[in-house]
Amino acid sequence: MTSQASRRARGVYRVPYVNGTRVRVNGDAGSHYPPTRYDLVGMGRDDGVYRIAAAADGIVRRLVDQFNQNRPDGNPCDNNHVWLEHPNGEWTKYTHLRQGSATAAGLVLDGPVAAGAPLGIEGDVGCAHGQHLHFEVAVPDPNLSDPITPDGFIIPDHRRNRIPWICGIPGRQFVEGRTFTAVAYPSRDIAVLPESVTFAKVPIGHGETEICTVVNLGRTAATVAVSGSPGGSVLAWFPVRATRLAPGDFIDIPIRFTPVSVLPAREALTLTVDGEKTQVNVIGIGAGTGPWPAIVAVPGSLTFGSVPLRGRATDPITLTNRGAGRAKITTPGTPSGSVFHRFALNTTLEAGESVGMPIRFRPTSVGPRRETLVVSVTGGDPVEVPLLGSGAPLIEFEPAELDFKGLPLGRTATKTVSIVNPSPDDGVSVTIPSARTNGFRWPAVSTVIPADGRLAVTVTFAPLRQGPLSATLLATVAGPAPYTRRLRIVGTGTGGPHVP
Repeated sequence: MTSQASRRARGVYRVPYVNGTRVRVNGDAGSHYPPTRYDLVGMGRDDGVYRIAAAADGIVRRLVDQFNQNRPDGNPCDNNHVWLEHPNGEWTKYTHLRQGSATAAGLVLDGPVAAGAPLGIEGDVGCAHGQHLHFEVAVPDPNLSDPITPDGFIIPDHRRNRIPWICGIPGRQFVEGRTFTAVAYPSRDIAVLPESVTFAKVPIGHGETEICTVVNLGRTAATVAVSGSPGGSVLAWFPVRATRLAPGDFIDIPIRFTPVSVLPAREALTLTVDGEKTQVNVIGIGAGTGPWPAIVAVPGSLTFGSVPLRGRATDPITLTNRGAGRAKITTPGTPSGSVFHRFALNTTLEAGESVGMPIRFRPTSVGPRRETLVVSVTGGDPVEVPLLGSGAPLIEFEPAELDFKGLPLGRTATKTVSIVNPSPDDGVSVTIPSARTNGFRWPAVSTVIPADGRLAVTVTFAPLRQGPLSATLLATVAGPAPYTRRLRIVGTGTGGPHVP
């Protein structure tokens, strides 16, 4: 299986809007921060009223819809939200709903809802930049009696999220920039993904493997079988005997392409579903290394991982001429606005010669970044090298959330949070304003945290009323572009005044 397969949801879900709604994906599992979550937007209605629907049958486990303020700065992050628990053990979240719209839709805590049933109206309440639906699928920690924080966040974080199959849309997954119309949950939907398996150019004598997935996205079980590849084909896969797939079940089929010429190769994979045959195109394109220049980049892609803002990481790419002729290669220097820094290259490589090219990643914002380095080859094919990295916060909180849990009125408790500077090279100047809110208080701080250092801040909690309480600690890193991290602090006031 692919690495993404390990984060697949077990269940099958529909588009979380009522039937007929036109929907656009503004953020998908890869582009959203934190990752593995989604931002969806309704489109086309003059009144701007877009009704949210349950993505699958479930039970209401969290219902919050009393808030009415837009708080894009997250202070406080009072989101209206609904969490549904589904029979497969997964939960789905629907956030930023308009005030009172979930209650008006008839939702009650611990009450059942059916797939496609209205849950509320799309809004911009809480930590939202514009009206939209924040949607996610998660597997709660089974060791927690309540896996959701008072503010509505899965514990501990996005690592509990999963990537769902979505029935009734092309590709069966939410992809940023795509639009589609919400439809009813189909009784039968067997999908082969991707719909066409295409290989990049592969040198003669070498081989590459791609994964083709057969998945049942319908409401009923189905029996599927896959024919094996034709004998002697350069595109090869093993047959799959008749297998019963329950809704949400899938089969991964590795397809191996080993070209023997520069000519394109094409085959069709035959899929049988409950006795009915369909065909899926499997396309391979091979490119041998003839007498013309053939430049190979090692590694074929460069992944820097997570690097703190204002930090840097450097890795080299080696370009080698594996052809039989001389090759002139060129690439421009760092483009304007790029976070992947490199020098311009203009050189000639004889057959067998190599040249190194260091790439430095210097993130300027939190979240994933991706670019493609293109090396032009005179008389040969250009080389494309994906460059990937992710900007990490300048500072981290340990723990990631401060939870005082239940505390009787009249009692006082203290906890310590550490502000960590993960940079091995540079100190950071941090300012924290003092605060007294909802029974939480902490002192003002202004100091420099050295490289690989940490700062301890003491937070005191003395609840003034019963029920869930929360506050947000803001830590700002000084610099030409000040950067602020937020720490959620939660606790619950219980009982009456404490009597010693």
